[in-house]
Amino acid sequence: MISKSSNIGSIDRSIIRSIIGPMEIHSLSKAKLRMGRLVEQALQGEPVVIRKGNRLVQITEYVVPEPIPERPVGYFRRRADDYRAANAAPANLPPQR
Repeated sequence: MISKSSNIGSIDRSIIRSIIGPMEIHSLSKAKLRMGRLVEQALQGEPVVIRKGNRLVQITEYVVPEPIPERPVGYFRRRADDYRAANAAPANLPPQR
């Protein structure tokens, strides 16, 4: 059985801080209590990091992408000229690469 030492949390915290910089890391239980404030911080552009065990989650604002415009009816339909050109090509030609 693997025993957990009390130093593991502080070592992880120092490694995490050296990687992601000087930001506040909240535990999941404390983040639940302060969720409204943390969301407001994220909306203002401040990075918010929540820790659950050895895993980190970052809360950021989600920007909704612009919708893809609708194509008019028949946009992808082939025209008769396309079929004529395809049928006029000789059948014994090797495929083009």
